[in-house]
Amino acid sequence: MLSEQAKQVIAMMKSGWANRPAADPNKDPKLAAIEAVYAERAMIDNPNRIAKVPDKISVIPEMADGVYGEWLQYLNDAPDKIQDKVILFLHGGGFQTGSCLSRREMASNIGVRAKMDTFIINYRLAPEYKWPAGLMDCVTAFIWLLKKGYKPENITLIGESAGAAYTLTMCHYLRDHYLPLPGRICPFSPPADLLHKTDAWFTNLPNDAMLGRNASAEEIAELLEKAHNDELPFGFILFCTEEEAASPYVSPVRGSFKGFPKTLIEAGAYELLADDARWIFEKMTEEGVDVKLHMWDELFHVFALLPMPESDEVCEEIAAFARG
Repeated sequence: MLSEQAKQVIAMMKSGWANRPAADPNKDPKLAAIEAVYAERAMIDNPNRIAKVPDKISVIPEMADGVYGEWLQYLNDAPDKIQDKVILFLHGGGFQTGSCLSRREMASNIGVRAKMDTFIINYRLAPEYKWPAGLMDCVTAFIWLLKKGYKPENITLIGESAGAAYTLTMCHYLRDHYLPLPGRICPFSPPADLLHKTDAWFTNLPNDAMLGRNASAEEIAELLEKAHNDELPFGFILFCTEEEAASPYVSPVRGSFKGFPKTLIEAGAYELLADDARWIFEKMTEEGVDVKLHMWDELFHVFALLPMPESDEVCEEIAAFARG
């Protein structure tokens, strides 16, 4: 059952749906999409934003072979600190927004519970940098941690939303290029296939407080029919081409998961990507991956970004997974 705080958060988020700016029908759709990206960045990645971190966490900027990152360092003199393990955190934002700043609170909430250092990066974003720029930044940061002396089995890779996609596509890339894989991965609200929208993308429109919107039953039925007939336009034109989206380095479910590390998938049952998480879990299970799916009842896309008891619970679960 949802906590009262979660119910209040969901009500607050849904009340803001009506205030979302509508696309200008007189503008070129691509230009309108780019303007929307910049508007979202200004809102969530404003440099004047104050990101709260726990007292035991220090924020230390560092470049990882050209990729900007931040150490969310658990106190070095703490007797309970796990010194030889580390978390690499990949933020979300539709491959177009998000940063160390806007995800600092979530990442540090996991790190302080795991009692280990976390490294969070700013990978390159679309539309300025299309695929595979962001993927290569994630790979670079992982290899940089190896060069810092961390053993691959002691690195836990955690990503949310677009970062969850990179968590999975990065493992495809590392394995296929004969590079070490992280010891554990946790994709939170992962997209499975950028070319195919699962049914929950539409049936959960009125439910997902983060990504959803008001939609009638008639509209949902119409969208479902179009999706089943492959009549919907490709929605990631600022990030990659349709041909590129068919690659497992973009759409993780299009590749084999054989040989993947121990995996914990977190998702909300009311989010647009709920079926994506189930799809990935089912395929991983079929291919012999040690994988667990935790589907959180009545919760939305990457709910851990909002302050409520359920966020603390999922951060503790991910932290325990990282500790091993």
